[in-house]
Amino acid sequence: MHFNREDQSELLQEARQYVAELKSKDAEEHAGAELDYYLFIMESVSVRGFVAEERQRVQAALDAASEQEKPALQRKLNVLGAFSLYRCHNGEAGCIHPLDIQSATFQHLSNADMAEVIKETEAFITALETEAASDLSPSGAAEVESELASARTYLSIMQRVLNKGSGYLESESSRVGRLLGSSVSDKKKAQLKRKLAILRGF
Repeated sequence: MHFNREDQSELLQEARQYVAELKSKDAEEHAGAELDYYLFIMESVSVRGFVAEERQRVQAALDAASEQEKPALQRKLNVLGAFSLYRCHNGEAGCIHPLDIQSATFQHLSNADMAEVIKETEAFITALETEAASDLSPSGAAEVESELASARTYLSIMQRVLNKGSGYLESESSRVGRLLGSSVSDKKKAQLKRKLAILRGF
């Protein structure tokens, strides 16, 4: 789930004001440049794949940079790190923050409310599938596919909690943990880590 255009505009306006205040208090040139770059990313982050492509560009520049140029480029990479889309509240990869908010209280909801959250999650997945079918850059397409895989995992867990009860969360977490400790392929291990990270949010 993403902020709508009105939310993005409001957040960007607040960020510009905040940056202006910080720059007026901090006389260091590099701090002002870093804040300007942060705003630049905020203005561009709604473009699918932008963050991944910008990170590749900055990393390539850093690899070829002189010692004098490296600190500024490293600060840019640090800023980009704050814009990862697939991070939950505890910093684990594979999670989607708005769905973490839903999952945090999911097991305590009534069956009717669970069903409503499931419908909202299904609508979110449908929107992602529509976006995946649109004309995206390679990195943008990969970003959507990754988010889709995560969203479908949330949905699967929600459906099982509704049908089997909250005990499913503990038993499934134990099962996934055991599988992670066994001999599985790297691809399967990444899928299991994603699922375990999402399960921890419930």
